[in-house]
Amino acid sequence: MLLTFGSIKFNIMKVLYDYQIFDDQKFGGISRYFYEIIKRAGSFNKTEVNLSLVYTNNEYLLKDNFFSEKLQAKPIRKTFINENGKIPFNRLFYKMEQKILSKINPDNITETNKAASIMKIKEGNFDIFHPTYYDDYFFDYLGQKPYVLTIYDLIHEVYPEYYMYALNKSQKLLTGAAKIIAISENTKKDLVCFYDVEPDKVEVTYLANSLESDKNGYNKLLINKLPSKYLLFVGNRNMYKNFYFFAEVFKKVSYSYPDLFIVCTGNEFNKDEKYFFQKLGLQDKIIHHFTSDDELKIFYQHALAFVFPSQYEGFGLPVLEAFSFGCPVLCSNSSSLSEIAKDAAIYFDPKNPHSLLTAIYQILSNEELRKTKILNGNHQLKNYSWNITTQKTIEVYKQVINGK
Repeated sequence: MLLTFGSIKFNIMKVLYDYQIFDDQKFGGISRYFYEIIKRAGSFNKTEVNLSLVYTNNEYLLKDNFFSEKLQAKPIRKTFINENGKIPFNRLFYKMEQKILSKINPDNITETNKAASIMKIKEGNFDIFHPTYYDDYFFDYLGQKPYVLTIYDLIHEVYPEYYMYALNKSQKLLTGAAKIIAISENTKKDLVCFYDVEPDKVEVTYLANSLESDKNGYNKLLINKLPSKYLLFVGNRNMYKNFYFFAEVFKKVSYSYPDLFIVCTGNEFNKDEKYFFQKLGLQDKIIHHFTSDDELKIFYQHALAFVFPSQYEGFGLPVLEAFSFGCPVLCSNSSSLSEIAKDAAIYFDPKNPHSLLTAIYQILSNEELRKTKILNGNHQLKNYSWNITTQKTIEVYKQVINGK
């Protein structure tokens, strides 16, 4: 699109994002990534963004007035009916063409969102398309317009035994992309290895931390619910996240530190986990709390260390979260984690119990080491920001438009 002001002409780059991840995630790493980029991209000089979405319950969008102001979105509350009766949902309603609005079916939200994206793609009023997930529905409508694809990890390729079926990051999607964004050099390496992608086609743009310091001070009520000494585990505990490995090692640590606990966030413990803890005699030493972002800050601030035993991460956002709240990090020496944390973490082999045991004893017994790692984490955090991520993403778009 060409806008003319007096005798000076400005080329405006128009970027279209689709519905996929905001239809699927109420909250989560991928929707957070796109939320942070879309929020900032429109403020860059000569860049205009459009998000083709009708309904969502994504918390990042619903809590941010930016989307109602900049994207002509209006937060509303509707009551939809299902077989269980009336259930309230927060939805984000976008001003769309009347022909789409008249066909909205509350029982088929995904199809409505998809139809809205297809309509925007067919209109063609954009320079570059960035799908927010891996459904290739847009192939039939995109024509000659270029698209950029973001790949986060290839865990299903590295550890296929953990998956009944693999998420289809097909060769068709990768081949058709004008550029591929990888969130770490490790993910880029895996793309080249497993899919034979040309290295020059892949640009690395790191993620960033979204948790900000709490300006309102501490939540004393929540602090009182936490043990005085604990190691923190954040997020999913299944499969390659390697939590059972951590719990078994903690059993040995607890002999020397009987007043030490593990505090977990994420989903509530299931029956298998509870049985496992009981078998280890740790049913009173491993506790769970549901947390909001504001509460999670407190968990990091008061933990003796954040332990990240994952066998594979495309990036490892919790590492940056821990850094930002002065929480020492113990993490696996695998995949992208050493790339992101560098000298700010204590590393261990995620398959070697003695290695993790040594790392835990180090952080619990060596105060100077603890202070050094916290300081290094503070320095390392300066290398990551959502403004940098967005700027590099915009540069990728420009490369595509300029044919580079």
